[in-house]
Amino acid sequence: TWLITHRKGREKEILETLSQAPDTAEGLARKIYTDVNPALLPAAARNVFAHLVDLTGRGLAKPTQDIEFTSPFEIS
Repeated sequence: TWLITHRKGREKEILETLSQAPDTAEGLARKIYTDVNPALLPAAARNVFAHLVDLTGRGLAKPTQDIEFTSPFEIS
């Protein structure tokens, strides 16, 4: 239950941040993970990218170009 709640909260943060402007997984991670050691940001960005792929599959977000780790995403 805790993990599901945490993941849904992270998804909400990603969508709220994307609603302000398109951004990459790395850019979103820097904006969302403000309380983590900077050395952990690459792992955080990979987590955000996984969320973005899922959100794209569900029609809630979309890349502005081909889906790649460095692609900017926006709200669908």
